[in-house]
Amino acid sequence: MKMKRYTVVLLFFSFLFLSCNETKNAKNEQVESLDTSEVLVKIIVDFETPLKSGQINLRNSDQTASIFKTFDLTNLKHFEEDVKFSQAAIFQFQFDENYIPLLISLEEKIIKLKISNIDSKKLNYEVLSSKENENFHNYLLRFSPNSNSSIEHKKLFLDSISPSFAASEIYFFEFETSYNEYQNNIEGIKTKFANKNYASKLVNLISSKESNPIAIGKKVPDFLLTTINGKSVGPQSFKGKYLLLDFWASWCGPCRAEVPNVKEAYKKYRSKGFEVLGISTDQDNTSWQNAVKQMDMQWTSVRDASGEVSTLFNIQYIPTVYLIGPDGTILAENVRGKKLEELLSKYLDTSEKK
Repeated sequence: MKMKRYTVVLLFFSFLFLSCNETKNAKNEQVESLDTSEVLVKIIVDFETPLKSGQINLRNSDQTASIFKTFDLTNLKHFEEDVKFSQAAIFQFQFDENYIPLLISLEEKIIKLKISNIDSKKLNYEVLSSKENENFHNYLLRFSPNSNSSIEHKKLFLDSISPSFAASEIYFFEFETSYNEYQNNIEGIKTKFANKNYASKLVNLISSKESNPIAIGKKVPDFLLTTINGKSVGPQSFKGKYLLLDFWASWCGPCRAEVPNVKEAYKKYRSKGFEVLGISTDQDNTSWQNAVKQMDMQWTSVRDASGEVSTLFNIQYIPTVYLIGPDGTILAENVRGKKLEELLSKYLDTSEKK
């Protein structure tokens, strides 16, 4: 096992919808006996300074993003706990507004974190774990949305690591953001992960992508949702504009991290014909409205309370965004940060010069 240091500005993995579950104090909870499908992983965390909140959450990465376990760390700089897991998964280690993804394979025995700069946007942490976690965090480090790495560099990296749970999770994220870039590699990837139980999520995603009517080059389906002010709007309300459909939620850290980028693009290109329709997946109306006000989202915001629109668009995780052209054609999927501004410049700055 090797120790790696990572600097994270704001982690970009967001793991879907939140439904809070009952939590327990880890210090008072006894570990039950394990069956053959379960594994105990010792999680050790050392903080440079004690947490302000004194509490950290271990969140699921499934479609609930619910709290898996809560640890009370009031005035503590060190803790260790045996945690029972029943399946391989990625969990979010959350404290305050910070999120660190932990990859748990059933071969995992120990994960040790050393965390510093917790009061800064530039969070530092060290991970001591398996080769799978090393590959997983190397991917996070090298290929964040703000990196200049090409898709070819990502492909080379993925080709260099053996089929594993970590590799399947990385492919899953890549396919969510850049599926079209991997079209020529799909059959080989399907063969690589065929009959691998840990890759069922990836296999299902490929199947849904292949049959998904929401695709680049196709027309965006229309729908109507209600704004905070009670107005019904949908894609057709913005006909003739370049429209960013932004699926997000108030509890989603990476969604919040992307808001400044959207604000910058909106400020720069609104007068040139760019609009944003924020589609919240929040179950709670108050949480949605408070987040819109708190983050000063000046674009149109609606809430998909029933989940019907998210289902229509086959939303697997958030943030998910689509850029729609003036005629309703889907131009791009999951373009964020610099890539979004580059694309808007291509369409709007060019048209301005004509």
